[in-house]
Amino acid sequence: MVSEDRARLSRYGHNELRFKRTSSFVRFFLQFKSPLIYVLIAAAVVTALLGKWTDTSVILIVVVANAIIGFIQEGKAEASMQALTRMMVLDCTVLRDRTRKDVPARKLVPGDAVLLDEGDRIPADLRLFYARNLNTDEAALTGESVPVDKSIDPIPKHGLTPADQLCMACKSVL
Repeated sequence: MVSEDRARLSRYGHNELRFKRTSSFVRFFLQFKSPLIYVLIAAAVVTALLGKWTDTSVILIVVVANAIIGFIQEGKAEASMQALTRMMVLDCTVLRDRTRKDVPARKLVPGDAVLLDEGDRIPADLRLFYARNLNTDEAALTGESVPVDKSIDPIPKHGLTPADQLCMACKSVL
């Protein structure tokens, strides 16, 4: 690695997805950390003090059901993140120092010119500056059912979604 590559790698870090895993026990009890849940629990306490046991039961059932649904959704999101890390590209071809090199995708740094061939997976979010007959399958990112034609035209305005940025190719799609 050239010193410029090393400097960028130390500044920006490795090109990899990171997420913090929490235990299932902690993830379940974090579902109760919400102002709405606090209000519902307070309402359950008030209805219990008033002797309205049916109302108290219904409120507590809603609180527990909300926690279970949130727990399941977070579990699915965590599984999706793990699936994305498995989809990571291991190696890619870059142009560094006017030389074509194969490097591990995790060693990509901003400023690298990534060379893509037909059928390659995209190793990082990329801005396209040369493309010929390029289209990408962005179903995992946007839900589009057909490949999207890409171009090198600049983004027409700020704030566009990734699906509308035709001069960008996003990680793990192609």
